This record gives sequence, C-alpha cells and structure tokens, in this order.
Amino acid sequence: AAAAFERIVKKLKKFAIVVVTSRPSSIAVPMDFVSCAAIAAIVTAAIASRSNVQVVAHPRVRVMGSPYRVGCVAVRRGVTPRGAGRRAAGTSRVSLGRGGSSALPDPRRMPVPTLLEDEALQFVRDLIRIETVNTGVAATIGDGETRAARWVQERLAEVGIASELVESRPGRGSVVARLAGSDPDAGALLVHAHLDVVPVQEEDWTHPPFGADIEDGYLYGRGAVDMKNYAGTILAVARHFAREGIVPRRDLVFAFLADEESGGVWGAGWLVENRPDLFAGVTEALSEVGGFSVPLADEPGDGRRAYLVATSEKGVAWSTLRARGRAAHGSRPTADNSVVRLARAVAAVGEHRFPVVRTPALQRFLDVFGEARGLAFTDESLADDLESLGFVSSLVGATTRNTATPTVLDAGDK
Repeated sequence: AAAAFERIVKKLKKFAIVVVTSRPSSIAVPMDFVSCAAIAAIVTAAIASRSNVQVVAHPRVRVMGSPYRVGCVAVRRGVTPRGAGRRAAGTSRVSLGRGGSSALPDPRRMPVPTLLEDEALQFVRDLIRIETVNTGVAATIGDGETRAARWVQERLAEVGIASELVESRPGRGSVVARLAGSDPDAGALLVHAHLDVVPVQEEDWTHPPFGADIEDGYLYGRGAVDMKNYAGTILAVARHFAREGIVPRRDLVFAFLADEESGGVWGAGWLVENRPDLFAGVTEALSEVGGFSVPLADEPGDGRRAYLVATSEKGVAWSTLRARGRAAHGSRPTADNSVVRLARAVAAVGEHRFPVVRTPALQRFLDVFGEARGLAFTDESLADDLESLGFVSSLVGATTRNTATPTVLDAGDK
C-alpha cells in the first residue's frame, strides 16, 4: 500500500498528506485522492501498530478510536516521503496531541519498540490464547499446560536454546532451560513462571478471556496479570540473550511450570522431588509479585515512591468444619438444621479478628513509612492509616495479624 501511494504521488505531483512513521518507508497520500475518513483510518492504523506518527494533514481530523486530533497543513508540491522529515519552505507541521492542544514528543526522538519488546507482547498474547485452565480436578484439566510448555520449548529451540519438557502426569507439562554463565562458581538464578490459570466465567468478561484482545492500550485475557505476562516476558528475554550472544555472570535457569494454581503438586513440587538435577546450583529465584511502588509522601509535587520488599511469606493451615443434623422435609424445619449451624460457625470465623502482632519487619515498615507520610500507625489509628495506603492497604494489613478466611461451602443436594 505504501508503494502504491508513493507511485500515485509521484505521478500526480499534487499537494500531499504525509504520514511519517518509524517504519522504513513513509506513506504519502495525495490530498485530492482520499477523504478525511481515509486519512483518519491511515493515522489510526499507524497508531495501532505503535509507530511513531507525525502527520501533515487536513485540519482537525478526528482520529477514530483515539483521543488525538490531527491538525496541520499540506506539504508543498514536490516534497516526497523521503523529505517529509524536513520543514518545507512556507509550510508548518503539527504533531498528534491530546485534544488538539499539547503535542506529543518529536517522533524522531521517541523510542522505537525493539524486537525484545515486540516479542514479549506477542508471546504473552500467544500464551493467553492457549487455554491452560487449572480446575484442580484431574478429570477436567486437559492437556493445556503441556501444549503451552511445548509451545515455549519450540520458541526456545528457534534461537538454539536447549530445554527439557517434563510431564509429571499426562497433560501436566513443565519446561526448563538453562543458559550457562561465565562464572561456574557463582550460584545459579532460577527465573520461573507458571503456565496454568484459574477458571473463568466468560459471561463476566467484557472481552473473550482467551482472545488476548488489545483495546485502548490494555491487554485483556486470563493470565494477562497472573502470570502469562511474566512468562512471555522472560521467554523473550531468554531469546534476546541467545540472539545477542549475551552471557550472564551466573547460570540462568528458566522454568515454565504447571499446576501453580492448585498447590504446585504436579508442577514445581513434583520437579523438586523428582528432577532436582534441573535446579542444580540454584541459590536464588525470581518469580511473580513485586516491582510495584506506592507514593512515599502524600503531598503534591513529592515524587518519592516506596518499593516494598517481602521479608517472609505467610504460612497456611487448612481446617474443615462439618455439621450434622437430622434429615427432614423442607416444609417442616427442624431445630438441629446442620446448614444453619454451619452457616453460623462460618460467619463467626469470617468476623473474627486476631490481635495485631508487630513483628520487627512490620514495625520498621510502619516507622519509616509513617514518618514519610505523617501517619502514626498507633493501635487506635492502624486501620484508618492502612486504608490511606490505597491498593496496598490490604496487602500490608494482612501482615499485621493472623487471618482466617472461609473459602468453600458445600452441602447436600436436596
């Protein structure tokens, strides 16, 4: 299409609209050849492809599906796509800007997406489209995890990275690869992600959960956050290292695992028990959660942010409550209804609050963060002060005490 436009421009030698992108060739469109709608479509396509866009166009064309307006004047006769980056005598150039006011940075100075970045996004989308739902019930899980693991293995093989695909049981596949480092005495670093996802209720989704749609700059899909985003990213990084001949100081072990969403029994747990050789020499590991920050101060203009570091992880203890009663017809309620008794017990567990325990790590956080934010974090103000922390309030709050959470109720069928 670009070549066709260029041929038309050269033939007509009329005023032209020029779309300058980060791609090797620009698109030049004769002004008397296309409508404003077509101009908008061209610009919208350029934005969708994440090109850096600078437009010389009909004034105030609304770009479809975008908050940007296009506004500027025509390039004088004789200006070709190659010369579009220079100001022609008697002309001016206006970049895309929100609401037609503030302009975007000069496209020539904007960073061009690298192959690493392009692959990371594409791999995340490809993985989302492989349904790897982990129901926790063997009969309903299928082979999605193995299909995803095999797909990862193929992407690694394309750049010469050897890997091993291991199935703990049919359909429950994990794949592990190792990039050798330059220092054999250094402890290896394990970088791991899980390939399974939790079940979905499709009717609750605004986009298909396994469609990996992108709209308004957001990627939609089961696993886009937990955690095919990370799996696709580390896969792209591993390929980048292989392509560029990057040799890390210590071994990097990349693991793409099954069964994280149901306890890791057939994924990480099984590999550690049955294939410890895959993790030989590993001394540290990186995986999901972390990397986010919160404002350190609650004052306008203070850009300091706090990056939270976990010093330990909460333990877990499972309990099952059972209530029994005398069976009877629903039309004649009984005093010993087991459902009612169990419901009262579950409600009591859910409402219970254990006492606050200020561990050394927690108290240090409250002292430092409280001083920066002007918060006291006293026993009386603790709940309100934590609430002011925004999205991390529940995370920090859950570390202040033991917690009990009812999760599943099950009763008779009739």
